[in-house]
Amino acid sequence: MNKFAVQLSLKNHQIENYVKSFKKHNLEYTFFSVYSDNDLIENLPESYGFNPFISLASIKGLKISQNLTEKNFNSLEDFNLFGNNFKKSFFYDIEKFDQKYYKNLDIPLLNKESEIINLKDNLKRKFEEDVFVKPTSDLKAFVGGVLKAGETIEELIKRSSRMPHWMEEPTLISKVKDIHSEYRFFVVDNKVVASSRYMLEKSVIPSKDIPEEVMIIAPKYAKLYNPNRVFTMDLALLKNGSIEIVEYNCFNGSGTYDADLDNLVDVLSKIEIK
Repeated sequence: MNKFAVQLSLKNHQIENYVKSFKKHNLEYTFFSVYSDNDLIENLPESYGFNPFISLASIKGLKISQNLTEKNFNSLEDFNLFGNNFKKSFFYDIEKFDQKYYKNLDIPLLNKESEIINLKDNLKRKFEEDVFVKPTSDLKAFVGGVLKAGETIEELIKRSSRMPHWMEEPTLISKVKDIHSEYRFFVVDNKVVASSRYMLEKSVIPSKDIPEEVMIIAPKYAKLYNPNRVFTMDLALLKNGSIEIVEYNCFNGSGTYDADLDNLVDVLSKIEIK
């Protein structure tokens, strides 16, 4: 059975729900720290250096895992002990989770008809009608949203949460869609193993209540594109009745909302980590 490592800076309710599932399935788990003022990974127990495990982390934890060096640990000894397993504990490929990569594939994307721009050169750009703006990367250096007609892209982004490198982020511009609700599906080896609604009429309202038509189509959509063997796929139910893929995200750093973590954890505990 795979072990789990939970970053302590996750939201309390998410940590509590994961721990309940770990205990229910009698699975080994631990906690680790990534502090906001540095990139150190701390508090992993020695046993986690000898066996594969799965990390549940923040976006910062995910980013660190992709460019791991001895500077991310307190010593070279710790890097040699934990580095390889920590990196393998994330199911991620930065290119394949970027909408720039999968935008032109033959899949029903919500923002398929969109423009991708270099943000730094377009900060003062305005539009004659409302448009939707978001980073193409699932690491999201800024929070996307609706840009009002006549407003600059810079004005929108400076009102939102953003990371220091936000101006380097490739950015997607698309028409505003009339969305009824949005849903997150957790996919492991081509199969949907957990799901939750997260958005209803533009408000975050998590629920296990998912329309039948969405539940029927999700397993089919899950097989269309696999950015990794484990990932999350967000679907939008539009007010015209169509169902489209919003985006794909790395499972390790994704919010779980009201998903059935018992089944998700049980499935993850049994997969082979390579």
